[in-house]
Amino acid sequence: MRSAVRERWIEFTEPLEGGVPYFYADIRGLITIAYGNLVDPLSLALGLPMKRPDGSDATTTEITAAWLAVKGDPKAPTWGHTYARTLTSLRLTRDGMSALALGRLELNDHVLRRRLSNWDDLPACAQMALHSLAWACGPEFHFPKLLSAVLARDFEAASVHIHMNEWTPEGKRNAGLVPRNVANKLLMRNAERVQSYKLDPDTIEWHHLIGVEDLDTQPDLPNPASEPTVYIAEPDQPIVHPRLYDEEWTRPIEIHDDDGED
Repeated sequence: MRSAVRERWIEFTEPLEGGVPYFYADIRGLITIAYGNLVDPLSLALGLPMKRPDGSDATTTEITAAWLAVKGDPKAPTWGHTYARTLTSLRLTRDGMSALALGRLELNDHVLRRRLSNWDDLPACAQMALHSLAWACGPEFHFPKLLSAVLARDFEAASVHIHMNEWTPEGKRNAGLVPRNVANKLLMRNAERVQSYKLDPDTIEWHHLIGVEDLDTQPDLPNPASEPTVYIAEPDQPIVHPRLYDEEWTRPIEIHDDDGED
């Protein structure tokens, strides 16, 4: 992936996922932590650098107990992460959360590179959008029209086909997907602008569409002199008066300097 994607990933994903330093259960009852990182089954959680309240490292036994406390509470999936906060005192540091998120990002990147032959040449905006989709759906997501559009570098079409269904079978809207869908669409449309305007491919913008105001302009020209430059005719160059021709416009009228008759 482009370095710009990696460098700005936490900035991008934290508002969409939130940063939760302790175990909590998602709506499906799966144990999650940090930036929406799934740590279910338990084996995925045992290697985490969890900390006790005094900042010391938690043991594997303590991590197991904290994980099971959340997993075994029937209220955890419906009461959300604020409730789960009361079930365990173990926490990840912010650095630990970032390391976990970036590690998953790298794993997803290997899958995306395998699926898209032009992955390394894609603008950062397109890579960020596809990583966003992979974060929500997994890197093996089934969006065939999207992949075809990206392979053809048709990012306007990709901005349509990257949309995730926001509605559950029960007719409830998954509000968490709405801002991600908006961001993904903007990223793909900006990938098209990066390509069309020949901008730096590491450009990333997901808050608004790139417009003229975002483009580099030509350097300012120096201000003209306050007085015009006067160019003097060379002395050996005759001065021609274009109006001094006879009525047939065939020959110049002869002009004499004396007072005699023509």
